[in-house]
Amino acid sequence: MDSAAPEQVVFDGFAQEHRADPYPRYRALREATPLYRHPVGVHLMTRYHDCAAALQEPKWARADENGFNPFAPEVKREHLPFLWLDPPDHTRLRGLVSKAFTPRMVAGLRPLIQKTVDELLDAALKVGEVDLIESFAYPLPLTVICDMLGVPREDHHLFGGWSTVLARGADPGLLLPPEDLTARARAMQDGKAYFQDLIAQRRAQPRDDLVSALAAVEEHGDLLSESELLNTCVMLLNAGFETTVSLIAHGTLALMRNPDQLALWRVTPDIARYTVEELLRYEPPVQLATRVAQGRLELAGHTFNLRGRHCAATCLG
Repeated sequence: MDSAAPEQVVFDGFAQEHRADPYPRYRALREATPLYRHPVGVHLMTRYHDCAAALQEPKWARADENGFNPFAPEVKREHLPFLWLDPPDHTRLRGLVSKAFTPRMVAGLRPLIQKTVDELLDAALKVGEVDLIESFAYPLPLTVICDMLGVPREDHHLFGGWSTVLARGADPGLLLPPEDLTARARAMQDGKAYFQDLIAQRRAQPRDDLVSALAAVEEHGDLLSESELLNTCVMLLNAGFETTVSLIAHGTLALMRNPDQLALWRVTPDIARYTVEELLRYEPPVQLATRVAQGRLELAGHTFNLRGRHCAATCLG
């Protein structure tokens, strides 16, 4: 990115060659201008206070009144998971889904996670040298989220492939090439088709898994519709798998690059609970959040309006 006047700034931080370390590009953009209009039509907010203001203001919505969302412009509103929706839809769906995440279910995951970690580490120690992603960061969350949902072990490999493609859903769709959009849509369709069969099985014969719990959840006579249930299952797969792979990989690399911090963790293991949160802040798996102006709004010296579909993408790097 050059250091010209704001109106002449060129930002290339999303280019493939900068994916390994986009932060110098973020920093240069932040120093050059608080608001950058990307060629695809979205605005990048580069400074904390503007980002915080947009994220805290309800009139900055996740989608416009027609369901347009910059993360997935090709996806119709009825196919969006509740994370991409606004109140009251988001409030209602989150309330229903949260009822399936009972304290008993969450606590019950600990033995599974510990057992999976122990098995993966034991296998790694026997070999002596392994690839962190392939041998640990990838299979750990895949095993946990699939077992949590109730997916049979013989089908876990299917979900790994789908989730890798769906992970591009964390990038705004307007920034993705057509082939990535096509692959993402196909993976979403395949995942939903699988869950449709699994949901039917669990409704006929419920088990102690999350799909059974979601299918049965109810509040004041309100249930998740078939479409809402499918969208939620696909969202949980993606959110529970790919982000954890990134956390383990990025976090390990960050500690290796900062050996003093790694040494501190080793002699003070009690800081682990804070270390994970700090690693999420330092190297977040998700780099962007998007908002669409509902009506006329002023931010960072610019007027946004719904009619013009001016979308603000907050750059969190």
